[in-house]
Amino acid sequence: RPAVEAMAMGRPAIATAWSGPVDYLDERVGWPIPARVVPVDPAAAAESPAYAGHHWAEPDVDALAAALRAVHDDPVEAARRGAAARARVARYDHHKVARDALTTLADATPRRRPAPTPGRIPVVLSGPVVAPDSMGAVNRGLARALAARADIDLGLVDTRPVRRVRAAASTTGAVVDLVAREAPPPALTIRHGWPPSFSRPAQGRLVTILPWEFWSPPRSWVDALDHSVDEVWCYSRWVRDGFVESGMDPERVAVVPLGVDPARFRPGVAPLALGDAAPGFRFLFVGGLIWRKGVDLLLDAYASAFTRADDVTLVIKSYGR
Repeated sequence: RPAVEAMAMGRPAIATAWSGPVDYLDERVGWPIPARVVPVDPAAAAESPAYAGHHWAEPDVDALAAALRAVHDDPVEAARRGAAARARVARYDHHKVARDALTTLADATPRRRPAPTPGRIPVVLSGPVVAPDSMGAVNRGLARALAARADIDLGLVDTRPVRRVRAAASTTGAVVDLVAREAPPPALTIRHGWPPSFSRPAQGRLVTILPWEFWSPPRSWVDALDHSVDEVWCYSRWVRDGFVESGMDPERVAVVPLGVDPARFRPGVAPLALGDAAPGFRFLFVGGLIWRKGVDLLLDAYASAFTRADDVTLVIKSYGR
């Protein structure tokens, strides 16, 4: 999602050519970095035991260094790809993504659909809601889209409540009020959180939104999904194909991509004033400082691409896991 937000602002983006980014980033709109598939490092598995025994994509440090240098040395080409990126990500406008999500809900597994519920359909969205992290942002956007529907009675279950809501009222708004109200007995539960929960709700159908970029999911997940979940939503085609290859019914796995607000993320937005703390040409990394995000490889590539004599600054914005 941060990469798509940057592209929506017309910025050149660098990302690993693996998993979700292959849906939206190529040489015409950014700098995809080749990678090799290696076992997950034991230190990373200690942080997140679900990754133990799996493989992941490790970006080529030399290729990353070359991409950093190319963006710095050729601002005309960087601007050209940035403009093309802005046009590319129009399909991820959060309004369009919300419409796609609602269409997927309406069309989900018709062979297993119960009789229609008269009046408003009670739906519960479960996951982090007011937390200032990526899943919280996605869930707030989905909640606003669902709450705007006249035929849906929405309740929210915040699985990661925070003491103070620091986001602006325009970001949370009525979403916070929905967390406070008692959720209706649901005809449908949508879960989007980490770690995932596959337990069957007391009543109604269950949709689980699952991020997973390691191709085949854990076998225990596939078994639990087969027995407990009516439909799985994936961020990208890559994730969907991994679940299907692992044995899931393809009719029960749908792609619902992450969205971005093009009115908020757009060219011409005034930059954050960093002053003398970040002189020269700025690169921005957004992500958690954990093994899976590869910040160690970024630092190696940055040190390889530039020296103290270059007018560059690497800005790191970390958040959550």
